[in-house]
Amino acid sequence: MAGELERQRWEQAELTQMEQEKQGPIHYADVRHNGRPSCLLTSDFSLKMYYDMYSSILFNAEEQVRQAQMEQLQNLREQTKSERSKSDRVKEKRKAALAARLAKVKQRKREKLGLPEEEGMCCFLGL
Repeated sequence: MAGELERQRWEQAELTQMEQEKQGPIHYADVRHNGRPSCLLTSDFSLKMYYDMYSSILFNAEEQVRQAQMEQLQNLREQTKSERSKSDRVKEKRKAALAARLAKVKQRKREKLGLPEEEGMCCFLGL
């Protein structure tokens, strides 16, 4: 109940603020950037920037600058992929080391209890 009242108060405050400023609905870019960048509102096409909705990146309208920006984005993407693959390799290495340690512990326990060695354990441990 209190949450509903708070939501209604918030809606009313937002509506009155919109009426005072005489503007339309708020776009998510306005909230994110605290107002639209002025270059999006200008009529000068050399300053206009394209907004890529998928990656949330502003690309310049000039072909050369845009190509440089896209190349930089591609480089960052490749760097991210290489870092992820490196991280995955490290995780797999740690996982294999943990499995080997656990197998050794298991083997020691079996030896301590006088049980026979498990089949395939020698191959796994590299013995």
